[in-house]
Amino acid sequence: MKLETLRVRMGREGVDVCIVTKFDRHQSENASERWNRVKELTGFTGSAGVAVVTMEKAGLWTDGRYYEQAEREAPFFTLHKAAEQGAEDYISFAVNETPANGAAAFDGRTFHASEAKSLERKLSLKNARIVCDFDPGADPDTGEARNNEDCALNAKLFDFSVEFCGESRVEKIMKLRRMCKENDVDVYVLASLDDIAWLFNLRGTDAPTFEAFALIYADETLLFAPSEKARDVKDTLSKDGVTLRDYDEFTRFLSDAPKNGARARVNMDVLSYRDYLAMDGFSIVEETDDYTALMKAVKNDTELSNLEKAHERDGAAVARLIKWVKENAGNGITEADVVDKALELRRRCENFHSESFPTIAAYMANAAMMHYSPVKGDCATLKPEGTLLIDSGGHYYDGTTDITRTIALGEISPRERRDFTLTLIAHIEMACATFLSGATGACLDAFARRVMWENFIDYKSGTGHGIGFFLNVHEGPQRLSITKSDAVFQNNMLVTNEPGIYRRGSHGVRTENVMRVTSRATNEFGEFLAFETISYCPIDVSAICADMLSDKHRRWLNEYHKTVREKLSPFMNEDEKRWLCEQTKEI
Repeated sequence: MKLETLRVRMGREGVDVCIVTKFDRHQSENASERWNRVKELTGFTGSAGVAVVTMEKAGLWTDGRYYEQAEREAPFFTLHKAAEQGAEDYISFAVNETPANGAAAFDGRTFHASEAKSLERKLSLKNARIVCDFDPGADPDTGEARNNEDCALNAKLFDFSVEFCGESRVEKIMKLRRMCKENDVDVYVLASLDDIAWLFNLRGTDAPTFEAFALIYADETLLFAPSEKARDVKDTLSKDGVTLRDYDEFTRFLSDAPKNGARARVNMDVLSYRDYLAMDGFSIVEETDDYTALMKAVKNDTELSNLEKAHERDGAAVARLIKWVKENAGNGITEADVVDKALELRRRCENFHSESFPTIAAYMANAAMMHYSPVKGDCATLKPEGTLLIDSGGHYYDGTTDITRTIALGEISPRERRDFTLTLIAHIEMACATFLSGATGACLDAFARRVMWENFIDYKSGTGHGIGFFLNVHEGPQRLSITKSDAVFQNNMLVTNEPGIYRRGSHGVRTENVMRVTSRATNEFGEFLAFETISYCPIDVSAICADMLSDKHRRWLNEYHKTVREKLSPFMNEDEKRWLCEQTKEI
């Protein structure tokens, strides 16, 4: 798809503004490449981005993780920094650029209902209209939309054992039905892929999530999934009272289903605008969350026990990776070789399924791009100097991991050492936080960011995100961020702890572990919660400026490294144990 070609088609079809997304029919963060119209149009490969095109302007909106990357990959588009205070959002831009009596277009399959309704409402004030069946990646001559549903992957669905997840699909659906009854909901509409995988205890053979929709009535449960993928689970689903229907039937079923004013609860931030329109006749309860999101965010005892084992194995794999990198930097290995080695080491682990996201291996200046991914044949060769940032994770049947370590490959500059230590201090401050039940991520984020702000430094990302159980590596509703993080933290939720410092053209530092929310004390003032770190891997003591650490920080690091030795040693041979002891020595 070319910008000029798109504009010709817009002119032919009377469209003044075109909004281009990278989403699928479920607004998935990691949608299949076949849906990524932003990449097709702009060349931008980041996980968050929206483009808006007019006859004169072309803009790209992304967040602080991708500013430098967007400037490199999409030079013909004006970068709009969505995370900056006072920045114009793309909906406002589209409205402002649409003339009176004009038209703004988008693909209603990939545009969620809440923003589509907002756009429609604002355009109506200018007597302008929306065109919601405009696929920007369609045939440029005919305008015929691409039938992405025909591009199904070869994955199959399989039953996810209660041995790992701790609760049957029947139990989960019963709980959900009780919540619907309590809130006078007749039909619960579910379009979020990770929620569906969690609710039905199903996973995909290529990735944990899979294309599906679900409708839960008081006396019937319908799962819409690709027939060929779901063939092996049809009988077990039927035994549990779940009727399997084909994925492509969903929109038509919504249109044809008896309505009679039935109250349908819909997450407007996930359901597509096309499917929302098909629900005309329902009494729609518009929400921006799912009951299942909170249900799956609070992990049960079985999940927590299994997750501990997954993190131990994963930590040993990452420790071996660090050892290999330190021993081979300067011998011709590249960032891409580190990516390959990370996968090789994880594949040796019990219960491994796949990477939880593409490994980030970023040397020196490349690490200033928070989500940089090396390309084989066109990436940095590691020298025995400077720092390397490795952010990686695995999907295991007994849990999902996400861990980042920045390691010194030799001599590093005083500035790198200071930034490494400030990041470590921020990480420790968050790990040590104690807080009153009811606190949100916006409250807690400052535990980590305070030391950064005291040194007039900031990072353009959140401090942490929720994480799924053999599901999405980014999972809500909880997150640590100064913006859009009003979900209350609860006991047995998971969240990452990943402050960082990113200096364009020089280096980047990030230290990340996964933490579990635990109950610390209850008294007349209420319940107090804290964090327990459940990732286990050495933090590079050779990169620390020890004089910057307080007694509290030294004590935490030494105790953490003692735990790392205890957890990882059983997985290591004698040579690896000696190396581990050196890497976790007290400071």
